[in-house]
Amino acid sequence: MTMPEKIELPTYETLLTEAIKSLTVDSGAVSFPVQAGTNLFQDNTKNWANNVHKNRLVKIIRGRGAGQLAVILGNTNNSLVIRGSWPKGLDTTSVYVILEKDLAQILRDVLGGGSDISAANPLQTSESLVLEEMAPFNTLYLPLSETATAESTTTVDHYPAENRAWYVSKVYITTTTNTTAKLKIKCDNDGVLGDVEATVPKATTALEIDLKAEYGMPLRVVQLTAEYVNDGASDEDQGLIIKGVEVIERW
Repeated sequence: MTMPEKIELPTYETLLTEAIKSLTVDSGAVSFPVQAGTNLFQDNTKNWANNVHKNRLVKIIRGRGAGQLAVILGNTNNSLVIRGSWPKGLDTTSVYVILEKDLAQILRDVLGGGSDISAANPLQTSESLVLEEMAPFNTLYLPLSETATAESTTTVDHYPAENRAWYVSKVYITTTTNTTAKLKIKCDNDGVLGDVEATVPKATTALEIDLKAEYGMPLRVVQLTAEYVNDGASDEDQGLIIKGVEVIERW
């Protein structure tokens, strides 16, 4: 596998700023310290209508407790009450955003379901869902099965949907007995395109290409091309998995 020289990339937070803004309905700072284990905070600069933010998300983006995310249970004119409690305390350095996205809709977006999750319609999944990784973006797990045509070269292109952007952390590829593969991952670094390429020999099982480890963060991928060369007498199915996060709206 051949990796190019490292390219200078902006921080992960910088790349996602516009996506966060696209879902933000309000923001502010905590007015008084809040202990871990409590379920509210106060912002004395606000004058909200009661429960206007119910089922939205609040995320602490800077200061003490940064990175915490919670579903809003309700609000008064200047306080937010969350479901559960804050694992880490907050203080007046804590800056928050309120995101226009409710929990049920996030689960539908991630899992492709068409109805709310309830006791009668339970969530069917074998993996625990970490909310911090889903909003304002979705987890990306894209398993693909691709056919390498016998005695020929087969090229398959993959793109994010028009209103999506992929930040890819890892790619796994499996090749069969008679097929080699070449991956070309086209990345967008603030409008400057660059390629990451990898050549995969025959009979390789789940080769991991760890972009996050190589570059220090997931890469913004605008196109992934897989070129399969099959010198056998029959078609062979190859395996490809793309993992990372998927921003809901491109900018």
